[in-house]
Amino acid sequence: MNSIRLIITDLDFTLLNEHFELSESTKEILSRILESGVEFVPCSSRPLSEIPQWLRQQKKIHWIVTANGGLIVDNQTGETLVSNTLPASKAKALLTLAEPMNPHWSCLIEGHLHSHLAILDDRKALKIAGSYLENILKNRIWESGKDFLDTLPDAQIAKIHFITSRDFPEKKQALIDLLS
Repeated sequence: MNSIRLIITDLDFTLLNEHFELSESTKEILSRILESGVEFVPCSSRPLSEIPQWLRQQKKIHWIVTANGGLIVDNQTGETLVSNTLPASKAKALLTLAEPMNPHWSCLIEGHLHSHLAILDDRKALKIAGSYLENILKNRIWESGKDFLDTLPDAQIAKIHFITSRDFPEKKQALIDLLS
């Protein structure tokens, strides 16, 4: 009898390869895991729309955790099981508070990431390049600033992601302290 009943894993830099894709060998292993009856739950900071399609098509995957736990969906029915969101006004207040320190953000709204154009302007300093850059260019909605939230007063924000450089951990800590 197999003692493993549940596997939960992150996607980026864990399950996905350097091109942010599932390799064929990973798909084969996951197929065997699913056939064995072990529950498999992919977890990611990504929105549902950016979870690899192959995972979303596997009806033996019952749950998908997205937005750092902000949204959990039933993969078989599409039903939202958990949704932890912020109203647009609260999200805008947080973006305003953090803006002098860090203008690099993304907001997850209804499964789509709205990202500030400053990310692209500063992509070299943030070390955004290669396949990651290609992925965000095609999958994000680019905003000139936080005021776009005024046009979506009823929006519920599942996640705000502040992007910082690994070269400046003190900036990241200061942002955490400010928003705490």
